[in-house]
Amino acid sequence: MVRLLWALVLVLSLLVPAASVSAESSCQFILGFSMLHDLIPNTVGDCVDNEAHNPLNGDGLQHTSRGLMVWRKDDNRMAFTDGATSWIIGQTGVISRPNGVRYTWEPNPEKLPVTDGQVTMLVGSCAVPKSDPNGPVTVSTLVFLDEASFAQPARRCLTLIPDITTDRLYAYLNQNGAGFGGTNLCRCQNIPASRSVFGNPTATGWVTHVVQQWGTNTFSRFDVAIVQSDRGWLIDDITCTRGGPETSVYAGSHSSCTQ
Repeated sequence: MVRLLWALVLVLSLLVPAASVSAESSCQFILGFSMLHDLIPNTVGDCVDNEAHNPLNGDGLQHTSRGLMVWRKDDNRMAFTDGATSWIIGQTGVISRPNGVRYTWEPNPEKLPVTDGQVTMLVGSCAVPKSDPNGPVTVSTLVFLDEASFAQPARRCLTLIPDITTDRLYAYLNQNGAGFGGTNLCRCQNIPASRSVFGNPTATGWVTHVVQQWGTNTFSRFDVAIVQSDRGWLIDDITCTRGGPETSVYAGSHSSCTQ
């Protein structure tokens, strides 16, 4: 009986330090990490340490029982990753993606595949090689979609404007906050029912003529200046057909060129 009592005392004495260590290593989520945890608690799990910062880039980091919380300094967003998937607080709430993919609105210095949440594509996959004899028309159709081409994901080009524009056009778009978006080029918010594109050579390259049909008697007409370079066929400017220089991209025109 005495031996049993001492054995029980020994077991209890071993348990006391363990409980003490747990108390000493208490942690908590605060501010943005607390908000993200409360939105997806079962995904994040419990904290295992307190927030610290990466001295190289300033990112906030906190380990959890299921992964890692991250405050990204470069775009001021909260995220959690379990090593394979990331959950990010976006404009519409918490959204997730594989770690090897980036949303179109995320920083992407590694040039990883990008997604709009529905279609994923490789950065640079929409470049049109200079060897393509139909290149002027092809590069124009990547900007001016219609319902048929929009339904073919392999032909969609959401974030590849740098690959199909000249350096000067991309620089202008980038300076005006549209470096990766195509809407400043097509001047559109919707997709037309149909579209036709044909081109003519010029002294400096090509001009393609784009006609979009929005209704029975509603059309948009654009002239697209195309040049050929070592990077491929590139768009250098877009104007309204018979609209004059005031309808140029460089003039800041947002005209839909509807006639």
